[in-house]
Amino acid sequence: MDDRQNSISRHDLGARPGSETAPIIADARRDADFASARTLVADALHRSPDVVEQCRTDLPGGRQVVSYCFHGREVSQGVAAARRLMAMEANFLEGDSVTSSDRIEIVPLP
Repeated sequence: MDDRQNSISRHDLGARPGSETAPIIADARRDADFASARTLVADALHRSPDVVEQCRTDLPGGRQVVSYCFHGREVSQGVAAARRLMAMEANFLEGDSVTSSDRIEIVPLP
């Protein structure tokens, strides 16, 4: 799946943290991958791709949701596409992986 028109760059995502226009950041790693994870993008919420339909009631409405995963674009692209089908403003983070570059803060998980 190559859906670049619905992607957001790391730079653009990192330029708006804490602002009223900041998107909700959703970690789209599968539960097994997340369970063994050591880090997370700051302020991200983990939402398994296996239960993406719960986002209608689980995430605040009226804000863009940006999905990312650490293992490649396919999962986050699929999650973003599913959210768009549910009439949500949804994008995915451009690129194959997340690093603490381009203003994106990576934090350790407790």
